[in-house]
Amino acid sequence: MTQEQRAEARRLCSQAYSLLRQARELADSAQGWGVADLLGGGLISTMVKRDKMSSAQERIALVRPILRRLNELLGQSQPDGLDLRQPGGAATFFDYSDSFFAELFVQRHIGDMKRAIERAMEKLRALEKQLS
Repeated sequence: MTQEQRAEARRLCSQAYSLLRQARELADSAQGWGVADLLGGGLISTMVKRDKMSSAQERIALVRPILRRLNELLGQSQPDGLDLRQPGGAATFFDYSDSFFAELFVQRHIGDMKRAIERAMEKLRALEKQLS
């Protein structure tokens, strides 16, 4: 790997990490609104939570092409642990049913998303250190 490629890879790691940090903050906020929803928050808290979740998923979508370019530079199909697949739409469907069990399902979905984000952030930090 040339020095230029190494510098580009570090820049891509930093860019992806920043977007993932934003996604994690949005997911944290969504989880907080989800707790309000569990306590009977109603339609407004559901809508705010859904907005935060959508914004987090938008950040994740912005990370995907960055990871593809990073993969090209590293000559890998996918760096270990950088799996940011988006779960299905069942969480959205059930969320508006306003039932306690549906909200628990959505909270689990948010937790899964946060864990995937955090794993990816850890892997990116480790990769960035390797590239230094």
